[in-house]
Amino acid sequence: MTFKVILVIIIALLIYSALVFYVGWNIRVLMKSFGLKRGKVAF
Repeated sequence: MTFKVILVIIIALLIYSALVFYVGWNIRVLMKSFGLKRGKVAF
């Protein structure tokens, strides 16, 4: 594996985790605004 391939994989993983975090946070905010806090939602 070349250095470029490793770099691309790392960047892709960072972008993916950032997107997952962003979407999860938006779902949390939406649920709070709609008042759907039934128990503790694990996001």
